Amino acid sequence: MIAVSGFYIALRYGGARLIDRLLKYLSQRTALQTREDEPSFQTAINGIWQGRGRYVGAALFTHLFAWMIGTLEVWLTLHLMEWPISLQQAIVFESLGASISTAAFLVPGSWGVQEGGYILIGQILRVPAYLSLTLSLVKRIPDLLLGAPGLLVWRVIEARHLFSPDLQAN
Repeated sequence: MIAVSGFYIALRYGGARLIDRLLKYLSQRTALQTREDEPSFQTAINGIWQGRGRYVGAALFTHLFAWMIGTLEVWLTLHLMEWPISLQQAIVFESLGASISTAAFLVPGSWGVQEGGYILIGQILRVPAYLSLTLSLVKRIPDLLLGAPGLLVWRVIEARHLFSPDLQAN
């Protein structure tokens, strides 16, 4: 709470000016061209705070919608695996699973943590471990469908830079 409060106070009451100065210094050091009419970081932060009702409302709606889709995914997946659960159990599964994955932010992709968490939640809700693990792997499908091609494209881009004639001349 202290860190969050400090962050809020710093950004809300001018602390972003320090970030502005740092960004300006870095852009001069790296010879990046900035326009004079570009808004400063502090101006952008102030704009967010002035329209925060609209932004917070949109963020809450988006988060609620995504959470409902995740709950539906849990419910539908377990029903298709012929293990019917109630909507309340699906909500518990989704919310606790998301909480565990979020709490494991230090582990890249929360690989392993999510799976173990789902098995634990499944035991609490009397869902067999193999179904809980399968559910966790189903929840990984977007990671694989979006993440793997993204990593592949990144690798191709980096390889192109590696073999660029401009870099070999140096």
